[in-house]
Amino acid sequence: MIEYVDICTKNTYHKDGKEQVRWLKCGTLKLLDDGKKFIELNHLPGVTFYCFPNKPKEESNEFSG
Repeated sequence: MIEYVDICTKNTYHKDGKEQVRWLKCGTLKLLDDGKKFIELNHLPGVTFYCFPNKPKEESNEFSG
């Protein structure tokens, strides 16, 4: 079973002298039964981001920066 989680950003604004909050959906986080995680962002359609556990810099030579 796949679990879908909305990725949102909070937009705060004032209306009639009161602070209001609007949640804008930016994308979706997919959680699979086997523990894999994927992110799809609305502003980059067709692109899937793969999520991995954070590793110390000594173990991760694939990325620099």
